[in-house]
Amino acid sequence: MNFNPNKQTLVEFAEHIATTKGNARWAHHNFVYLLFQRSVFNHVEESESFKNIPVAFSSHGHLIAWAKQNVQQVSTLGLPPTDALLTTGTQFGPELLNGQQFVWVRATAKNYRAALLAWMDTQRTSSYQQLHNDAADYCAGVAAALRGKVIRRKISDARRRTLAHEFDMLSTAFRNASANAQTAVANKHLLDLLDRSLDADHIINKQSLKNLPDAWVMLAPVLSGTNRKFGRMIERRAAPFMPGRNMIPLDPITALKLHAPTIPTCQQEVRDAYSNLKNWMLKSPNLTLEFDAVESTLLGLIEGKLRSFSR
Repeated sequence: MNFNPNKQTLVEFAEHIATTKGNARWAHHNFVYLLFQRSVFNHVEESESFKNIPVAFSSHGHLIAWAKQNVQQVSTLGLPPTDALLTTGTQFGPELLNGQQFVWVRATAKNYRAALLAWMDTQRTSSYQQLHNDAADYCAGVAAALRGKVIRRKISDARRRTLAHEFDMLSTAFRNASANAQTAVANKHLLDLLDRSLDADHIINKQSLKNLPDAWVMLAPVLSGTNRKFGRMIERRAAPFMPGRNMIPLDPITALKLHAPTIPTCQQEVRDAYSNLKNWMLKSPNLTLEFDAVESTLLGLIEGKLRSFSR
């Protein structure tokens, strides 16, 4: 049977779980999300600055130069090497990068999502049998949330029943696939269906890189709902980077979409989300200054009072 689970339902359920259960995700998403998140934020905490971790380069050459300078292993991942690369920190490079993996893509590459999915596949630490069992529980949760009208609140009751039935069927398919190791491996393609709630996000949006036609950018696993809201409310107002910026570092505003389960929509939610991010990270005077320096900008963007900003 061919399944085509509704993406908006998956997105809303993923956001619901993240906002009500401590920023949780589906089991495998939770692992790769936390792995990436901690790789980035550990570096920020230990170096006491967002500015010390690059998230985009003006060209492939500048990315490779950074990799060589920091003794990174560079390998291919899912796409031709002209479109995507994986960097892995080695013991001979900076301690903060040792063992850390980052996915980089040419900003204009078309099928960039394949690179992130390829990396995610390398990070599956549970057996396929366990992953299918987890997926069955997750889809049963989606169906229950639909019936409880926790998600998709504006759809008709008939549509709600149809979607709930579809996720019940998908839950059964995952449960059947978990019956034994051989069946689980044969049906591993089913797991791709749950990846629809996860975006392969250009940490620096492509519009901001339009003056850097050869730019390469780091990819991040981000909840689709968070990514859409961030793009609509914040990124579209970011001033494009000008030629001459060879390396673009992370900044506190961009970091918010990597951490928050959803992008805040009012001033109080902004303060709460920003406070949560600051409290979640180890304190340092310099990081506090970097957070405080952009908080008024973030508030202005959320309230619609600020039409553009520079990173």
